[in-house]
Amino acid sequence: MQTYGTAFEHELKKLIAECLTNVTEQLASGLGVTEIGQYREKVGQIFAYRTVLDLCDEAHTAVQGRERNI
Repeated sequence: MQTYGTAFEHELKKLIAECLTNVTEQLASGLGVTEIGQYREKVGQIFAYRTVLDLCDEAHTAVQGRERNI
């Protein structure tokens, strides 16, 4: 059985991954990307979503480390 925090983390990561997939597909297909500014925006969004996923993993690791020390 998952705790609320674990379930929340799982759902949040799933939503972020979906957003990342959508932006990546838009960039790969060229939909909505007709100017260099739009390209940069999509690349920035991809970077931001990946950074958030990495931060979620780091936060999870930090919380686990605290729980072990208790």
